[in-house]
Amino acid sequence: MTYRDQIRRTLAALRWQIVEVHDDGDWWLDEAWILQSTGAAFGASLHVTFVVDPQWQGSRKAGQGVWCVRASTGPLKDWNDTSTEVASICMAKRRFEDKLLEFRDDVSAFARSAG
Repeated sequence: MTYRDQIRRTLAALRWQIVEVHDDGDWWLDEAWILQSTGAAFGASLHVTFVVDPQWQGSRKAGQGVWCVRASTGPLKDWNDTSTEVASICMAKRRFEDKLLEFRDDVSAFARSAG
């Protein structure tokens, strides 16, 4: 299972449903999801953005070179925008499984505060 699948599964378990997937063409944006809560924070929205490594050089296939995954209350303005960040996973440090648990906990805390 890919890291993307694990994030999708984790968010689904927290009752977040992906309602839109897009890539607006910016060099730093691999893919962005817009999600809506179907749980306690019913109707709240969350944006999950797969951010490309700013030091990546050359051509890149979809999914390649992702450096960070950010969950935020709105769309990111650029690759290092953290102004509305709820949770993030930096792909360069520690084990992914540990970071995914922290991501889950941070998204859960956001849902409790939004609900």
